Amino acid sequence: MNKKNIMNKKNIMNKKNIILFVILLLCGILLLLFINFKYHNKPKLYCFWTGTNNMTKNRIRNLKTLNNTGFDVILITPDNLTNYILNEYPLHKGYKYLSETHKADYLRCYFMNFYGGGYSDIKQINDSWLEQYEELMDSDNLASGYSERSPDDIAYGNNIVLNEKMRKNYDKLIGNGCYIFKKNTPLTNEWYKQMIQLMDEKYENLKKYPSKSPQQIYSYEYPYPFAWNELLGKIFHPLVYKYNDKILKNLPYVNMNNYR
Repeated sequence: MNKKNIMNKKNIMNKKNIILFVILLLCGILLLLFINFKYHNKPKLYCFWTGTNNMTKNRIRNLKTLNNTGFDVILITPDNLTNYILNEYPLHKGYKYLSETHKADYLRCYFMNFYGGGYSDIKQINDSWLEQYEELMDSDNLASGYSERSPDDIAYGNNIVLNEKMRKNYDKLIGNGCYIFKKNTPLTNEWYKQMIQLMDEKYENLKKYPSKSPQQIYSYEYPYPFAWNELLGKIFHPLVYKYNDKILKNLPYVNMNNYR
């Protein structure tokens, strides 16, 4: 074989190697772009720690398990809350007087209305929610949650007729431990509107009798103006009943064991 043929063979091999290298490089770049896209487009899951006290070991353990949902878990605390409050929708002036529990109730409504995505109590979760999320997003439904297990789990208000309907149809309602919501829907708009109206009504008494403890509720001795489930459940469950045909009941139940 003459030198010319050898050189031609070497040139061909070099060209093949270059083409192979370029193909592998492009595949690597596409893989990195895909991973980056998937990471930055993961659905968000919001949870709230509204006090300045440290989390217990159980809470820290539970917080880590929220990643099992496959969502991008965002812990909202007093340190980063202002980053998420919209200029056109500031916190109610009475927010600072609420108990830590009622602040979390307020915020889950705020975030589900203006941001949407997932919410969970800081309790143990072992399952992915991605399938349920896709099912919700591919439908005209408004939310996804888990069915209430008992009439005793429902927050009843002053409407006796509605209370009886909810009692009989408790399994059509979803619980407040975790859920996924589309943002800015008729349901979340009504939820937020009713919550703000209640905050307006209670403001003067709330200012006069602000929370003194993380789980403060109304008592005769100290008339903090909110009952335990007044700011969340008593608004939430009637609305869930109203829109129950647009709510999926497909999320796993919250693990209540040793969560504190």
